[in-house]
Amino acid sequence: MSSTLSNGMRWYAVQCLSNHEDKVRKYLTKYKEEDESFAQDLNEILVPIETVSEVKNGKKKQRDRKFYPGYVFVEMKLYDDHGALKKEPWYKVKDTDGVINFIGRESPTPLREDEISRILNQVDEAKGKEVPKVQFTIGVQYLGCLALSLCSRNHVCVGCLLVTFYVLPGVFFVAWLAIFIALDS
Repeated sequence: MSSTLSNGMRWYAVQCLSNHEDKVRKYLTKYKEEDESFAQDLNEILVPIETVSEVKNGKKKQRDRKFYPGYVFVEMKLYDDHGALKKEPWYKVKDTDGVINFIGRESPTPLREDEISRILNQVDEAKGKEVPKVQFTIGVQYLGCLALSLCSRNHVCVGCLLVTFYVLPGVFFVAWLAIFIALDS
C-alpha cells in the first residue's frame, strides 16, 4: 500500500451507505477485473479494519470493526494530465451500488499525504492484533448508568443505578448511587 503521485494516482475517500463498505469493495474489485480501462485508473481499494474481541455470556467472540464506518478509500487516477476530471472512472465509482459520493462531490478532493499515511499506518499496526471492544485507561474516572424497572402492586419503579469506577493498576474502585422513582399505574 503506497500513495503514489508519479502515475497520477491519488487516494480519495468515497462515502457509502452504512455497513455497505465490503459490498462496495467487492463491486469495485469486480469492475476492475472486467474492465481493462477502469483497471488502469483504479489501483487499490481499502476498507481499514481492526479485529475486536469481547466476552459475552462467557464466550469470547471476535469480529472486525471498521476504523472509518461509511467510507471506502480508493487509490485511483481521477484527473487527466490537464487537470480535467475523467468522467468514466468517476461515474463508475459514483454509480456503484451502495456508494453515496466522493468527498468533494463533483470535484473529488484527494487525501493529503499525511492523512493517507496515518490511515495506512493504522492498518499496518492493526494487522495480526486483537484489541478489546472497550479499553479503559489507568487513572481515569468512568460513569455508567444501569436502568432498572421493578413492578410491585399497582406501581412501577423506574430506577437508574449510577456506577462510578476508577481504573487503577490491577484494581477497580467502584462507588454507586441508586435513584428510584415510583410511578402510579
